[in-house]
Amino acid sequence: MIDDLIKKKLQEDNDEEYYVQEKKFSPSAFGFCYRNQFWQRKQETKSNPYDIKTLTRFAEGRFTHKFIQSYLPEGITEVRLEIEDVKGRADLVLDDTAIDIKGADSYALSVKAQQYNIPTAYYVKKNPYYFLQVGWYGIALNSGYTNDHKKYDIKNVAIWGCCKGKLFYRIEHPVPLAELEDKVHEELRILRDYWSKDELPPAVPKAFGGRECTYCNFKDKCDKLEGK
Repeated sequence: MIDDLIKKKLQEDNDEEYYVQEKKFSPSAFGFCYRNQFWQRKQETKSNPYDIKTLTRFAEGRFTHKFIQSYLPEGITEVRLEIEDVKGRADLVLDDTAIDIKGADSYALSVKAQQYNIPTAYYVKKNPYYFLQVGWYGIALNSGYTNDHKKYDIKNVAIWGCCKGKLFYRIEHPVPLAELEDKVHEELRILRDYWSKDELPPAVPKAFGGRECTYCNFKDKCDKLEGK
């Protein structure tokens, strides 16, 4: 019975989160298929909603975020950022660095990076979607897109990879924001172009080494359009 109650709540929370996006682009989806992002903003009905296992993993990630942030000073976590067509929250903002937290059990982002001293540049090339998100946060912070219109002087962005039992493993080398600005602006330019014309973008899976379709909430809907 307890399992059923938890599963029901996980599904309800996920549905609620989806429908409070106010039909804006989400930075957490930057770097993913443009069609996926287009449908997310339109809040299209998902043909492939997440299963309970995936929702549980998401919940664990949120718990990791909250646990870490509960030990940090007020005002530097969950900084809300919003413009006309984009809305998000920066996980952690230091004096000159915006940081995104990735958890739980994120082996590639934590244990492997620490063990083999893999530079952040590898992840920028291999998984650009991680950095387009936090790159937009840096741009938005510098532009005063915060709720109180405070402007920052963010020069770097970074990812913290946190996992169970190894809470503060992290990638040590921040990425200069200047290296990401053009990529972020190009991502938004393409998205806005399709949105302004109300034209469905092509299906171009970019994340997870091109395996994005496997995890997409719109896989069946998209496959049907593509005649697959």
